[in-house]
Amino acid sequence: MSSAGRPTRLHVHVAELRLPGVSRTQAQRIGSTATQELTRLLQQSPLPPSLTQTGGIARIQAGQLGADPATRPENLGRDLARLIAQALTRHTGGGS
Repeated sequence: MSSAGRPTRLHVHVAELRLPGVSRTQAQRIGSTATQELTRLLQQSPLPPSLTQTGGIARIQAGQLGADPATRPENLGRDLARLIAQALTRHTGGGS
């Protein structure tokens, strides 16, 4: 929520996501799960002021996601969402 009690809108655009060896169907499942989980995670706790007061962040690095090829796409999606949420909440200002 914003300081005025209104919900804060946050738009996250993933410009590049490399998933070597992942089929289109698996990639869609990963993306869908990541979107749902990221929404849930960001609704759980307040966003840092750097996200709500600066008008946006140009870019963040969420890091790499190491996974066993046998990992279910839904688990990869949840792990990906956690990486992005952690990168967003670590961000303290400026577009890095």
